[in-house]
Amino acid sequence: MERRTNRWLLLALALLLSITIVRHADIGRIRHVAHNITNRLRPLYTGAHANTTLGFGAIIAVSRPGSPRREGLIRAANITEIDITIPDQPQWNAEDIANLRAAENSTLTRGSALAWLGHLNALRYFLHNTTLSTVLILEDDVDFSLHLRTHQIPLAATAMRMIASNLTVPPSPRSHKSRLQNYWGIPNTWDLLYLGHCGDIYPPESLASLPQSQVIIYPDPTLPPHSALHGKTSSQLSDLHVPEGHRLLHPSIFPLCTFAIALTRHSAQRILTQYAACEADGGTEAYDVRILEACRDPTFRCWTVNPELFHHVEAESEIATVNGGGQWSVTEADGDRREEAFNIGCGVRSLAVREGESVAEARERLRGEERCRIGGVEGDEVTQGGQRS
Repeated sequence: MERRTNRWLLLALALLLSITIVRHADIGRIRHVAHNITNRLRPLYTGAHANTTLGFGAIIAVSRPGSPRREGLIRAANITEIDITIPDQPQWNAEDIANLRAAENSTLTRGSALAWLGHLNALRYFLHNTTLSTVLILEDDVDFSLHLRTHQIPLAATAMRMIASNLTVPPSPRSHKSRLQNYWGIPNTWDLLYLGHCGDIYPPESLASLPQSQVIIYPDPTLPPHSALHGKTSSQLSDLHVPEGHRLLHPSIFPLCTFAIALTRHSAQRILTQYAACEADGGTEAYDVRILEACRDPTFRCWTVNPELFHHVEAESEIATVNGGGQWSVTEADGDRREEAFNIGCGVRSLAVREGESVAEARERLRGEERCRIGGVEGDEVTQGGQRS
């Protein structure tokens, strides 16, 4: 326990001293420049575990009745001690699907339509509960790390609070409370947080074109080594010269998939009524494409944690199954079979609970297993430029 505490203290020191910000530089080579933000970060960072809803008002999962993926999600939530709500979904009918499809040149399949309707149902559930100001919406096949609540979320939230402190809060007719700092920063500074996606992939010049104060590279020793990441993720981090054991937080550029997205009440309402109420004329492949299109709107502020904190597990595609074949899997498509989801170190859904073992006992044992031990960034390994010595 003492050793784990010392490691966490070293991580806190590393975060305070070594968060780096991407500076406009040569296109094709992003240089990391140290930014002295210790005094500004100190009041924002606590080192404490996130609460059971990861700093949001609630965590809601999109899961159809009878989904075979639900049991694994609930088990993962119990092991990591997070609270997930799974709203009931109606039995969608042909009229529901017809109302979702574009009036002209629809390309939406029945399977994609059902998944889309499930997301809209989650949004309505969130908005119906007037006590909730933010929500994290998950798809029921996501995997995440055993260290999600204890390390990954506190680090990402601190980085988001840092960015929020650099941004000008837009005027709001709502109460002054909308300008106050919360766990994920000032709510008026973001509309959507991509915590789970299948890649926000872009060339280095796209990142270099963003304002310096809006791109943060921060240490996270729970991130798997680049060699263990998906090939596209690994190549991207290499192209951006991101050190091992570090993640980026930046305005979303080209994010795909909605494995785990956080929303405010205002942004959820806009998605429900403006962006994703139905398929766009000319055709829309899926719900996540409409969300990407929403993020292209400069008035809709989206941010990406990269690499992601949630990714889907290898499983049959329910959309493909509904559509009558063509089961699809990321791992099979890339010729790489693994125990856990891509980019997720110590994925909870692939961890085994022994017979007769309590959840608490399993949690403590699993944290000591080789692939779940926290390594990477230590306080004396980080130089001012964010590079490993």
